[in-house]
Amino acid sequence: MTRIRIACAGYRGHLSAYWRDLDALEMSDDQSRAKAATHARWREAAPNDVRFVPRLPAEIALTDFHGPVAEAWWTRCLQVVERLGADTVLFRTGPDFRPTAENRRALVSFFGPRRRAGLSVAWRAEGLWDGQPEDRNGVCAEAGLVPVVDPLGIDPDDRDAELPAGEHVYWRLLGRPGGGTRFSESDLQDVLALLADRTSGYVVFGAGWMTGDARRLRSLLDVNAGADGGADAFDLGAP
Repeated sequence: MTRIRIACAGYRGHLSAYWRDLDALEMSDDQSRAKAATHARWREAAPNDVRFVPRLPAEIALTDFHGPVAEAWWTRCLQVVERLGADTVLFRTGPDFRPTAENRRALVSFFGPRRRAGLSVAWRAEGLWDGQPEDRNGVCAEAGLVPVVDPLGIDPDDRDAELPAGEHVYWRLLGRPGGGTRFSESDLQDVLALLADRTSGYVVFGAGWMTGDARRLRSLLDVNAGADGGADAFDLGAP
């Protein structure tokens, strides 16, 4: 059975209303750093089959992914994972974390030995990495990371070459400029088509106010599941 989860980065209104249609939430830095009791309360109040995606603090990049401080950040992140029952962690590196040989080695050395069954680490690489998708994807493959990409931000002619290979995805849709609904029906149909050969992962809309678009994509996935039927359909129910 396949499982593609639909999420937003944050939410507006009550979380109980958010969970009616969506089955994952990408947490902010502040939410990820909340007290253990707060995380326990959120997990208890949420449906059993939904998933939280906490963040590994961005400060870990300042350690060059090495030493006791980096280890402490990682340990704290795993504690959050345990409290929330998370299966994916997100971390971001800013433009100052450049695609140098030293930084590539640091990522592989830190994350490679820390691969854990049932836990994915998604990497949102900003800056020059965006212009070197093959390099970024290669580092992810070696380190066991999932590249965070916006498939709609890639020219359709370049998607075959630039979209990371593999059945598991972490896609973050950033939207289009302008007011109103930022994603057209064509945009969402493009995402649906690109998901056809993917079996698991997350499609995250990049802002809490994009909940409407996230619900529209969820509806398209449900329609696709009903049309296909059987074991090959998108399963948005059971984990």
